[in-house]
Amino acid sequence: MFKKIILLLMIIVISSCGLCQQTLDLPDTKEPTVEIITDEDNADRGVLLYKSLPVEVDNFVEEQKEEVCEFEVERYTSETIEIKRNAVQGVYVNLNEEFKEKILYWARTKARQSKYVFVKDNLLYVAAGSPLNFIDWAIVDIDNQDILWGEDFFEYGKRMNFDGTINLREYFTEQEIIFNVEGRGKSPGQRTHVGFYIDFLFLSNCEET
Repeated sequence: MFKKIILLLMIIVISSCGLCQQTLDLPDTKEPTVEIITDEDNADRGVLLYKSLPVEVDNFVEEQKEEVCEFEVERYTSETIEIKRNAVQGVYVNLNEEFKEKILYWARTKARQSKYVFVKDNLLYVAAGSPLNFIDWAIVDIDNQDILWGEDFFEYGKRMNFDGTINLREYFTEQEIIFNVEGRGKSPGQRTHVGFYIDFLFLSNCEET
């Protein structure tokens, strides 16, 4: 019994208030600044209008420009992450796991042929095990660029917030990318496998209007 009390105290100290939730100031979703101008609804390919955001460079704000581009939506599905059940229930702990993924040949080729690659949609989901409400918050980055983040998890799937205005093309032209998943949560009720998918928007053959 004494050993269990010591273990509980150590976990609480290490996890910085191990029995408490953490409040983070996570930003809201920014959708890609595009407008599909093909006739098909919910099409995964076609033509769209891309509107760049004003950018400040050396105290000079570049004006917004508009381009008509061909687009294609492709889905990336990650490997699942195993989250094991801990000995002490109800205690929040931190998770930080890095894993590398080789970019498939078609994705590198498509990125090199594209001018922009944006996040369009995503889902964090349970592949097997407990519902997601044991998670307090989670952040996914690709080579130190945050691409997914969220709080208030429940049930078995969660659409996370993302910034769809960041051009990720350079990451997809590499041989491999490094995903890092950082999060905080309690022990799940059983051993759980969590995965995520990301829908990427590839823009190519762009012409300014």
